[in-house]
Amino acid sequence: MHGHRTCNERETMGYRVVLAVMAGGLACGGLAGGARAALAQEPASPAPHVAANLRKLPPYQNKVNEYIDLASVQARGTHSSATFIQDFDEDMIRHGLPFASVRFSVVYNCAGDTYRTMAYSTWSGHMGTGHRIADGPVPRGEMTVDPSLRDGRRIACAKGAHGEGE
Repeated sequence: MHGHRTCNERETMGYRVVLAVMAGGLACGGLAGGARAALAQEPASPAPHVAANLRKLPPYQNKVNEYIDLASVQARGTHSSATFIQDFDEDMIRHGLPFASVRFSVVYNCAGDTYRTMAYSTWSGHMGTGHRIADGPVPRGEMTVDPSLRDGRRIACAKGAHGEGE
């Protein structure tokens, strides 16, 4: 009986260690090897829009191109959502960035100056192509819109006529 309990405790502890390693890797912006393997089989989240209509946004950071998918923009009351792609320069990939692009969905509070990132997915290829490396929800609350998301906010909130112009 005691041996059975020890085996069960080891399995439980191993599970906790795997979760801690995966969470730690994701929280630090990197990915644990186990996270890559475990997540490589699942469909992308956020899912690519079948009829994407990408508009390049003004640059806010060197070596990163950002796009908003105009076909993904949806307005509900004082909130608007949109999907974005960040595509990274080859230089960044050569110097250790573990992915070439990121796809993420954001919900803007158009009545305020806040947003919330709902989900993300990282991709081995440019423009959200290739193999998905990792994805998931983003467990943060609302944050103040930073300069990198201001142009996307303007476009998304204009669709719902929240007092913003495109």
